[in-house]
Amino acid sequence: MDFSNNSTKAFTDAIKKMAAEECKKIDDETRLIKKQRFNFEKEQAKDKYKDYIDYELVRIETEKNKKLSLEAEKSKKELAELRSELCEKVLCRAGEEIKNFTESAQYADFLINSANEAISALGEESAVLYARPEDIDLLSGKGFKAVADSTIKLGGVKAVEEKSGCLADNTLDLKLASQREWLLENSDLKI
Repeated sequence: MDFSNNSTKAFTDAIKKMAAEECKKIDDETRLIKKQRFNFEKEQAKDKYKDYIDYELVRIETEKNKKLSLEAEKSKKELAELRSELCEKVLCRAGEEIKNFTESAQYADFLINSANEAISALGEESAVLYARPEDIDLLSGKGFKAVADSTIKLGGVKAVEEKSGCLADNTLDLKLASQREWLLENSDLKI
């Protein structure tokens, strides 16, 4: 019987040993499957959130660029308004200086020279001279026939050749208007 107990014990031990080895294999395989599944889930989550993070970064960048663009446009508009205001102040001051000039003795010489230049540019016999209503007497006193033109605000003269309709504009109005363009182009007040 001892032999039978020893053999049963050896058989039982062998079964337990095999069962332990199988359990260890199953445990190792389970750990490996869990680890692989964990790594797979981790990579999937990483990919999912990476896409979300990339999307959010692009969305935030787009929103920031939109705000910057709106602010830049707002700044350009403000600068344009300031530039226009400054230009108007300068031209208003120039207009005051021109008004002072038209009330001076030198204006009479300027007006006569302006009339001579305009008429000679078009031909004396067929040119009609136009001037401010307040300058008509001054021109008449110097031998010029001029027609009153209320569109001339600052001074100077225009001459129109009747046959061709050619115009020689030698008015202070035109000179000031051309200075407005020059001022905007050359003042270094860029937007």
